[in-house]
Amino acid sequence: MKNNFQKQLIKGKIAELIFQQMFAEAKQYTILPLGYERVLPGLLDYSSNNILKPIRSAPDFVLVPKDEKDENIMIVEVKFRKHPETSNNLLKIAKEQNKRWNPSYLFIASLKGFYFGRCDLIIKNRKIEKLSEELIPKKYQDRYCKMVSDFLKEQ
Repeated sequence: MKNNFQKQLIKGKIAELIFQQMFAEAKQYTILPLGYERVLPGLLDYSSNNILKPIRSAPDFVLVPKDEKDENIMIVEVKFRKHPETSNNLLKIAKEQNKRWNPSYLFIASLKGFYFGRCDLIIKNRKIEKLSEELIPKKYQDRYCKMVSDFLKEQ
């Protein structure tokens, strides 16, 4: 059981690094880490305390567009899913995220590519769309998708 938790943790960290590096390389956004494990790492020792639950649910990143228009700032939760189009819990993740952080976005790294959407639209449409090439050009998506596959295809 602990081994499975550790594998899932590592997959998630790889997805976060891929997200961060891909968006940084595209140079359209400033990427700010937000997740509690980065901002307040000492809280990891108190992970069972319910008072800290809202802090533990903080999304992973804030994307600030280079044009710095406030209405275009995005709060993003990052996940890895082997098959996001058949993953039953994407809707659950979007609902939980939307309840705590609205508006917020969900980014999925998978073996087949990247998916990205605003949580309220994922809930409404009951699916998540492929990451737009307007947001991240295809050349970056292709390169980073290969990295995801290289690191995680055996999992």
